[in-house]
Amino acid sequence: MQHIKDLIAQARTEEALAQLLQAAPSQDMKNIVIKLKSEFTELKREKMLGIIDGNEERTRNSRVVVTALGLCDEIVKISNQQSTQVNQERGSSDTAVRSATRDTLEIPDTLPEIPVDPFEGSINVPRGKGDKIHILFTSASPNNDLKVQKECKLVQDEAMGRPLAFSTLPEVDRGRLINRITYEKPQIVHFSGHSEIGGLQLINPDTDQGQMVSNEDLVELFEHFVACGVKCVVLCSCWSYSQARDISSLGIPVVGMLKPIGDDAAIKFSRDLYYLLSAENTSLNLIFTSARLNMLKKEDRKIPSLWFKGKRIA
Repeated sequence: MQHIKDLIAQARTEEALAQLLQAAPSQDMKNIVIKLKSEFTELKREKMLGIIDGNEERTRNSRVVVTALGLCDEIVKISNQQSTQVNQERGSSDTAVRSATRDTLEIPDTLPEIPVDPFEGSINVPRGKGDKIHILFTSASPNNDLKVQKECKLVQDEAMGRPLAFSTLPEVDRGRLINRITYEKPQIVHFSGHSEIGGLQLINPDTDQGQMVSNEDLVELFEHFVACGVKCVVLCSCWSYSQARDISSLGIPVVGMLKPIGDDAAIKFSRDLYYLLSAENTSLNLIFTSARLNMLKKEDRKIPSLWFKGKRIA
C-alpha cells in the first residue's frame, strides 16, 4: 500500500485510485473506490470549467485523499487479519465497509473541516394543507443492529397533539420509497439507517439485504420528490453530509451527519428536532441549531449539519 500512498503524496491521485481499485479485497470496497474516482473526476471537470473556487477545490480534494489513505490502511489491516471492534454507529452495517468508510478510524485530526458558509436568511418550516406538516419517517436496518424502531416510536410520540401528520415506512426499498412519496406527498422525508460517503443503504426487496443507492441516484430520485412536494430531508445516518450536500443542491434544506453517529445521539437529535418543529414563528435554521445544542455530549453536537443549495449553512 505504500506505493499508493506515495502516489497520493505526489498528487498523482488518479493513478493512486486506479491502483487502489485493483487492490480492494471486496466488491463493497471496490464500490467505494469507484465513488471516489467519480467524485475526483467531477472535481477536475468543475475546476476546468471554473465553477468552483480554490477553497472548495482544496476541501473536496482533501476529502478524496483522506478517504483513499484510510482505505489503504484498512486493506493492510484486512490482509494482516486484524479485527477491529465496531460500535453500533449508523455507518454501513458490513464490517469491512464500515472500516473502509472510516467509521472505526481515528479521523478527527485528519478529516478536513467542512466550513459553514455565511447564511443570513431564514428558512421557513415546510407546511402542507391546513398548516400541517406531513413527515414520512423511513428506516432501514438489514441486520437489525440499529434502534430505528425505538427512534420511530419516540418521534411519533412527539408528534401527538401537534400539527404533525406522521407516517412510517420501515425496511424501505427504492421502489416503495418512490411509490409512498408520490402517493402521500409529504413535506419532510426522514431516513434512519446506514449510509456511506457515496450513498444510503436501503433494502433489496429480492434478498432483504442492504442495497446501496448512490448519491447520483438519490439526486435523481429527489428531483422527482421535490416535484411531488418534498421540501425538507433529514438523514440520521453516518457520513450523510455528502448526500445532504447533493440533495440540497435541488434547492431544499437537508440535514446530514458529518461523522458516524451513535443510536442514542441520533434518537435524541430526532426527538428534539420534531418536538420543536411545530413551534410558532420559528425558522428551520433555529430549530436545527436548538436540537443540535440539546444533544447531551459536546462531541455529538459537532455531527449534525444543515445544508441548503449545496452549501453547509449550519
